[in-house]
Amino acid sequence: MNTRRFSNRSIPLAFLILTVLTYGPLLPWLGLYWDDWPFLWNVHQRGAAEVIGIFEHSRPFLWPIAWLTTSLIPATPLAWQVFGLFMRLITGLSAWFCLQTVWPASRRHALTASLFFLIYPAFTQQWLPVTYTNQHFIPLSACLLSLGLSIRAARQPQKFWRDTLLAIGLQAAGLLPSEYFLGLELLRPLFLWQVSGNHSTAWQRGCFVFKRWLPYLAIWMANLFWLIHFYQSGEYHYYDPAGLTEFKNWPAGLNRIQDLGASLLKGGVLGWFEGVKSLWNNWQTAWLAAVIMVATFLFAQHYQKHFNSGALPADKNWAYAAILIGLVGMLGGRLPSWAAGLPLRFNFGWDRFFLPMILGSSLFLSGLLALIKSEARRIALASLVIALAAGQHIGHAYHYQKDWDRQRAFFWQLIWRAPDIQPQTIILAPDLQLTYETDLSLTAPLNWIYAPENTTDRIPYLLLYPELRLGGPKLPRMEENLPIKVAYATTTFEGTTSQAIAVYFPPYGGCLKVLDAVNNNQKAIPGLPSSILPALALSRPDRIIPETQPPLPPAAIFGREPKHDWCYYYQKAELARQASDWAGVVRAGRAALNQGYHPHDPAEWLLFIEGYAHTGSLSSAEELSMTVWREAPYLKNALCQRWRRLGNEADLTPAATRIRQRLNCKP
Repeated sequence: MNTRRFSNRSIPLAFLILTVLTYGPLLPWLGLYWDDWPFLWNVHQRGAAEVIGIFEHSRPFLWPIAWLTTSLIPATPLAWQVFGLFMRLITGLSAWFCLQTVWPASRRHALTASLFFLIYPAFTQQWLPVTYTNQHFIPLSACLLSLGLSIRAARQPQKFWRDTLLAIGLQAAGLLPSEYFLGLELLRPLFLWQVSGNHSTAWQRGCFVFKRWLPYLAIWMANLFWLIHFYQSGEYHYYDPAGLTEFKNWPAGLNRIQDLGASLLKGGVLGWFEGVKSLWNNWQTAWLAAVIMVATFLFAQHYQKHFNSGALPADKNWAYAAILIGLVGMLGGRLPSWAAGLPLRFNFGWDRFFLPMILGSSLFLSGLLALIKSEARRIALASLVIALAAGQHIGHAYHYQKDWDRQRAFFWQLIWRAPDIQPQTIILAPDLQLTYETDLSLTAPLNWIYAPENTTDRIPYLLLYPELRLGGPKLPRMEENLPIKVAYATTTFEGTTSQAIAVYFPPYGGCLKVLDAVNNNQKAIPGLPSSILPALALSRPDRIIPETQPPLPPAAIFGREPKHDWCYYYQKAELARQASDWAGVVRAGRAALNQGYHPHDPAEWLLFIEGYAHTGSLSSAEELSMTVWREAPYLKNALCQRWRRLGNEADLTPAATRIRQRLNCKP
C-alpha cells in the first residue's frame, strides 16, 4: 500500500503551520517592548527618514532595511508582531534552502535540522519584532540564502555567475547591517567541502574550496576591516573587543576559553530545555503549552515520517559532518559577542547572543539524532524536541503578555489620574517591575500619549527610575532646580528636577499613586521603595492639569479603554482631591462601592476618610477609620497623621480629637 508522501513543495506550508503553532497562539495579545518603543515612536512622530539618524552612530548600514520596513508596516503592535512571525518563517525557510542545497541526498536530515532552527527555544525575544526583524532576522536570512546560493553555484556550473553574484550581494546584505553574523562565514568552506567529493584528493578538494570561497572571504575581510575602523573611530563602543584583551592577563585568558566552552554547552544542549522547568509554574500557561506541545508533536512526527523518500537509515557520515559543522557554527556564532566580553545567559537581554548560534546548534543536535539506528525513534525524539521547544515559546509569550497588560494598566491609570501634564515634566518612579522595558523605553509611550502632535526634536516628557539613574548623567542628584538634559534617539529632553512628578505603581495589587510629601508619602504607603523617598520633596502634583479632557491613546496600540474598576474611581477621586473637590471624592468612592468594587490596598481608603470628613459625614469617616485600623493595623500611623491634619480645621477638631483617642494615637 502506497503512503502519500510530502514533497519539497509542501515545505512552506509545513513551516507556516509550525510557525503559527509555536509563535502565534498569544500573538493578538502582545504589544510593544524595550527598544521597539522608542524606535517606532520616533519614526511615527518624525517620519521613516529618522532611522538614518538613529543608526548613523551604531549600525550605519542598517538604516535602509529599517527605512523600508517602517515605511511599509503600520506603527501598531499587531502589524509588527505578524511581521515578526513572518520573518521567523522566512528565516526558517532560508535555513532549509541552505541545508537541502548542501545535502540534497539527505533532505530528511536537512528537514530535521531546519525544523529545529525554526523553533530554537533559547532565544526568547521573538516578540520584539521591530528590533529583531530589522537588525537580525532580515540580515540572518540574507546570510543563509548567501550560503545556499554559493553551494548551488558550486554544484551547478551553468548557474555559477548568477548565483555567485546573488550570493555575494546577500552576503554583504547580511554582514554589513549587523556584526552578529560575522562568524557564520566559517560555515561556507565547510559546506563547500561537502560538495567537493568528486575531486579525488584532499589537496584538490581544498583547492576547489578555497577557489570558490575566495570572493566571499574578500568581502568578509573587507567587512572586518570596516568594523575595526568603525569601532576605533570612537563612533560606537559597545562591541569593543574587551574579551580578546583579557588574554593578556592570566588567568583571565583561561576564563575566556572556559566561557567559550560553556557557550557551546549552553547553545548546543542546555538551550533546548532550559525553559521547560518554568512551564508548569502557572496553570494559565500549562494547559495551553500542553495543547500546543501535543499538536506540534503529532504534526512534526507525521510530517517527518511521510516527507519525501521512504525510510532513511542511520547515516554516520552525515551525522559526524553535521556534528562537526554544528560545533564550528556555534563557535562562529558566539565569537563576535564573546570577543566583546559580553555574556551568554538564559535571561532577557543576554539570550540574544544565541541567535547566530541557532544554525550550528540545530545541525549539532540533528547530527546526534542521526546516529540513532531506528528511524522511528529518531523521528519521535526529534518531534519531542520540537514539541518541548514550542511549549517553551508559549511560556515566553505568556510573560510578554503579562508585561503588556501591566504596561497598559500603568498608562491607563496615569491617564485617569492625569488628564494632562505640563510640558517639560519628569516622571520619577521606582522600577515598575516590567521585565522587558526600562524607564527610557517607557518615555516613548509617555510622549506618544501626552504629546501626539509633537514632531520637533524636543520632547516634553521624560520617565526616569531613580534607583537606575541617580548619580549618573541623567539624574546626578535629587535637589531642587537641577537642570536635566537627556538625549533620546534623535530628540532631546530638557527640564529641571523642580518640574517632576513622583509616582508609584505597586507590583502586587493596588492602584497607581501620585506621590507627595503630605498625602501619599511613606506613612500612607507602607513599603514604598526607598529609592523614591528623596523624590517626595520634589514631586509637584500640581503639574497635572485637571480641567481637561483625558487623552485618547491610539486604540491600535493601547487597545480599548479598560473596564472602569476600583482603580478608575480611585484615580478620579485623587484628581478631585487635587482640585479640593471633596464632594467629588465622595461621589467617586460611592460609585465604586455601588458597583461592588473595593481596594486591594487598604491604604486607598485614607483618601475617602478625608473626603467623608470634609463633607460632614463624620460618622462614615470614623467608621471607615476603625475598619481600616482593624484590617490593616500597620496603617495606624497614617490614620493618626490624617486625623491630626484634619484636627487643624476648627470645625473638625472635636471629632478628630475623639477619633485619634480611639486609635490610640500619640499626642
